[in-house]
Amino acid sequence: MASETIEKLCDKMDVMQETVNKTSVVVDKLLKDKTKKQKKERDPDAPKRPCSTWLIYRTEKINEFKAKHPGETIPESMGMKQMSEKYKELSEKEKEKYAKLAEADKEKYQKLKEIYDKKKKTEQKETDSDEGDNKKSKPKKEVIGDSKKETKKEVKKDTKKKDDKKDDKKEVKKDAKKDDKKEDKKEVKKDAKKDDKKEVKKDVKKEVKKEVKEEEDDEDNEDLDLNDD
Repeated sequence: MASETIEKLCDKMDVMQETVNKTSVVVDKLLKDKTKKQKKERDPDAPKRPCSTWLIYRTEKINEFKAKHPGETIPESMGMKQMSEKYKELSEKEKEKYAKLAEADKEKYQKLKEIYDKKKKTEQKETDSDEGDNKKSKPKKEVIGDSKKETKKEVKKDTKKKDDKKDDKKEVKKDAKKDDKKEDKKEVKKDAKKDDKKEVKKDVKKEVKKEVKEEEDDEDNEDLDLNDD
């Protein structure tokens, strides 16, 4: 049982290792594609950079090989790494030849680079002048646009002022109505108070008259009693 479980685990480990290897290959491809995309496109008019001494040595040897063996593929022994190591093994006198060729190639590159830079500067000035002319012709439209914006702003301000005046008038009318209602209520209260006072006075007068009459009647009755006696 233990041996079977170990075999199963080993099989699982093998499967996992295969999947890891596959994913690593895919990731490497994706990274290579990204680096290729990120590289800037070289200007075809730009001069080629000068070769170093060992590159000149390598190109010379490759040309010699092609001349001796036309149509054959270049062997691995003439690769970049191998040829750089062979160049290091050369003596100082042998290296002087390639150093002079590299210096001449560098001077040639510098001359071509100056011509290229001048050409690019003139092209840039022409493009800048064209852009400047286009910008000069554009401000009229911008001014028209600005004037339209200003008129719109003024119209909005006028409408706001009118609306504010209307609101003020409405508020004034409301306040006037409120004041009228308050005054009406006050007058009603005053009239009610006056009516109450009048009624109270009337009631008082009536009571006084009643009392006076009762006193007179009592006096008359007393006189009658006296006369009868």
